[in-house]
Amino acid sequence: MICAEGYKAFRGLMKVTPKVAAVKPFVEQGDWIYKPEYNCWYCDGRSFSADICEVILDETE
Repeated sequence: MICAEGYKAFRGLMKVTPKVAAVKPFVEQGDWIYKPEYNCWYCDGRSFSADICEVILDETE
């Protein structure tokens, strides 16, 4: 994972576990960036609250 000016970013897999019981957890692959001012991870034009995200594979290491 790289870090610059408070932002974190990586290429890899993120597990997203929605808080809505009807939506099952899923794994998303892509280029991710974390913006602390929103406490969200972003990938492919979508945003996910950091509290439902778990990094599974960081290919930038």
